[in-house]
Amino acid sequence: MSEYRNRHLDCVLKSHNIENNEDLMTAYRNKRGKVREDLKKKFEGEIYQILHSGSYKKFTAVNIKFDMDLVVPFSKDEADALEKIYNDLYKYYDTEYRKKDTSLLEVKAQKVAIGLTFFVDGKLLDLDIVPGREINDYEKDGDLNLFVNDRRNGNSKATTLKTNIEKQIDNIRNNSVARETIKLFKIWKRRNNGQIKSFVIELIVIKALEGYAGASDRWSKLKHVLTYIRDNIKTVRLVDPGNTNNIVSDSLEDFQKNSISETSKWMLEDLEKNEKSIERYFPVNTEYPCKEENKSAYIIGASKKPDQLNDEDFG
Repeated sequence: MSEYRNRHLDCVLKSHNIENNEDLMTAYRNKRGKVREDLKKKFEGEIYQILHSGSYKKFTAVNIKFDMDLVVPFSKDEADALEKIYNDLYKYYDTEYRKKDTSLLEVKAQKVAIGLTFFVDGKLLDLDIVPGREINDYEKDGDLNLFVNDRRNGNSKATTLKTNIEKQIDNIRNNSVARETIKLFKIWKRRNNGQIKSFVIELIVIKALEGYAGASDRWSKLKHVLTYIRDNIKTVRLVDPGNTNNIVSDSLEDFQKNSISETSKWMLEDLEKNEKSIERYFPVNTEYPCKEENKSAYIIGASKKPDQLNDEDFG
């Protein structure tokens, strides 16, 4: 165990706590709430309860880049075909919603979501609207089909993807052993321009820590996961908990797996040579710096308030 590395990682997590700027988070929640209420009115009678999803609901959000997700489950009996739902939502935001909300800066047709970018309190908020259509009985099983916008890449045929958002959330939300390490890897990704998708990070960290019996400190778990990625990324099978037929690891090309393995190897070697190199891979958020007290613990300079994520805010 490295006392220095653990103290630094503790500071990293505290400085990236999304609650450090309470006023901004309140403004973001209010914007998301307004979009959610407008959706409920627009599609009244066609949709089930709109879900807050993504990293906030999973308790793995960090304050580098703010994005939120709303999953909109449409009834198979009341709604149109899935592709039409997707296209109608895009048109709704790109025309009607732009006129009523001048803070909406951009509307993007993404792979499974309509991406909205708002200007809120001097900061950008990315809010993804993910439309889904129930497969059998959504209220009983939570299964949805998502429209996959493959035509962006020149494909002529539209496709769908089965998913279960609640299962994906529970896979991480109930895993306290993995959540902090997932946050650290997301910080590394954002600060070092890592190309690995957040969903892949979530699944491989959970996989690496299955049955973990090592030391419980942050550095020991982080080192264990880095070692696992180095040795297993080329062959590991990562399965979407919301759809066991969706093998997420297959989304990575061989060259990407090789690159991730090599990057993990270099990081491990560098971190073993010089413990302070951890500051480069996992930097503190300088907007909310930590200060050292008694050379044994870091505290947040801007806020000592703990993470306040809860079901009322994000459920």
